[in-house]
Amino acid sequence: MTIRASAGTGFRVPYGFSEDLHLCSGSPRVYKSADLRPEKSVSANFSVDYVADPASKIVKTEPYWIINTKVNRKLSKEQTIYAGIRNLLSYVQPEKHPDDAAFMYAPAHGRIIYAGMEIAL
Repeated sequence: MTIRASAGTGFRVPYGFSEDLHLCSGSPRVYKSADLRPEKSVSANFSVDYVADPASKIVKTEPYWIINTKVNRKLSKEQTIYAGIRNLLSYVQPEKHPDDAAFMYAPAHGRIIYAGMEIAL
């Protein structure tokens, strides 16, 4: 369990510039009241991080390669055919958790071979 807490205080000096003034034409004049006081703020933050099962799905993974390739050939000005392979080495994540995207660190499917034609209109 990790517990964090912080508190802070600060102030902002009266300031005569507004980010919206650049939208005005010419040189706008800004008048400040003589009794203008600094803005003061106080902030606090408290958080607790709790992991229910420290030995959860988190595992050390070995390095792996994902190799994709695609070739194409232009048949005419408007037509191109192509073919390719995704995940050439067919690596898949050994431990699958389809219910938890945070633990999807590698492909869930092996090699995918595809082909098609592009037609420019």
